[in-house]
Amino acid sequence: MPYKDKEVGRARKHRYYLENREAIAAQHAAYYSRNQEARRTQQNSYASFHREEACARTKAWNKANPERRRANHRQEKGIRRARKNAAMIGDKAAIKAIYRQARENKKVRCYLCCGLIPLGERHVDHIVPLSKGGKHKASNLGIAHSSCNLSKGAKMPQEVGVLL
Repeated sequence: MPYKDKEVGRARKHRYYLENREAIAAQHAAYYSRNQEARRTQQNSYASFHREEACARTKAWNKANPERRRANHRQEKGIRRARKNAAMIGDKAAIKAIYRQARENKKVRCYLCCGLIPLGERHVDHIVPLSKGGKHKASNLGIAHSSCNLSKGAKMPQEVGVLL
């Protein structure tokens, strides 16, 4: 039933929301879980169609907020460094050997897809991510294509479909 006075309608909606907040949140969560794939597809198509606008917005924000940008970057880097240092258990020489192998060997296979990796497209990845309790030691490091590693993200090997 439409209201002639918009303020009365807004007040009634707000009161309903306050009284039924948990039920509304549950409905939203159920909707998002049911339509997750469709929403992701829609978001990706929107993002690809409006890419230039997003880049322009980001550049403008970065230019207007240089201190916050640097702080955010330092904070992200600091969090990763702290996680890595807390998980530093392995032999440093063995860890350096893995990184050297990734940098210098001619034929290296990706531990995720088993394909040969050309120089310049290699990442050293934590098989069990540091964020999931993995250790920073040689036995938990694997060399992967940059694209394979970036698509894996912080997932466990089982979640990606890799059986080690």
